[in-house]
Amino acid sequence: MRLVAVYHAPDELLANTVRDLLRHHGLAAITRCTDLFRSLMLPLPPLLRPEWGEVQVQEAEADRAREIIASFFSAEAEVLPADVDGEGSDNPL
Repeated sequence: MRLVAVYHAPDELLANTVRDLLRHHGLAAITRCTDLFRSLMLPLPPLLRPEWGEVQVQEAEADRAREIIASFFSAEAEVLPADVDGEGSDNPL
């Protein structure tokens, strides 16, 4: 079956995060570095490298993968109150 790109990642960390998210949902996902300079280990400033690579899945699972990715990025982060442990604000942990 043919692989298609479902996410273009600006860096390797985000590519791996999205890949692992899709795998968690039962999809077979891979990352592929499309940054020629990085793959050749040539130094190039990040501003000249707009994307690291992409996350790919099987074509039949692409729509589901895109829905999962969209849901992940649209979710609101849970903000914890400052005093979650009941110990006061001077506790560094």
